[in-house]
Amino acid sequence: MAVLSMRCRRRYAAFCFDACALGERALSDQPIPPSQQQKIDFAKWSDETKRREAERAHDKVDEFHSSVNEAAIKSAELTLRMSLLINGGAAVSLLTFIGPLPKDQKIVMANTLIWFASGLGIAVAAIAFSYLTHYFTAAIASSRIRTWQHPYLLPGAKTSRWIVLTSLFHIAAIVLAIASLAAFVGGMVEVRSAFAHLN
Repeated sequence: MAVLSMRCRRRYAAFCFDACALGERALSDQPIPPSQQQKIDFAKWSDETKRREAERAHDKVDEFHSSVNEAAIKSAELTLRMSLLINGGAAVSLLTFIGPLPKDQKIVMANTLIWFASGLGIAVAAIAFSYLTHYFTAAIASSRIRTWQHPYLLPGAKTSRWIVLTSLFHIAAIVLAIASLAAFVGGMVEVRSAFAHLN
């Protein structure tokens, strides 16, 4: 009986030893779960990475907007200058042409000058409205209240008023520029008609 119990004890001990060895081996094969601090550090690193990527994307959009806006302003200025040039040049050329004409023919040709003079005046008004549009746009930026919290810029007391004025003068400048070009085209049609009556 004593021999049997001794054998049972040895087998039980061997079984326990094997079970412990298998458990340790199984635990050693599993990955170590990260600690709470590691999770926090990873979350911070992920947020910072995403924030830097977002800032780069925002900077690219801002640069593109600035370049396109600058190109649009230059194109608008060139268009208005060309409108001034073609209307003024047409008026000067017509005055030079009608100088040696008889009085009755001068009256017929002089009536067409109103188109080019109108186009010249409208172009000057469009330039003035364009300047005021830029002035009001700058006033919008200066009227905003700067804060130390998001979104860091808040509308001021006059911001909405400047926004409305900017939109109105912007539309008016575009309409006047188109009207100036239309006056030049109308003047050329009138000149052609006047030449037909001269013959």
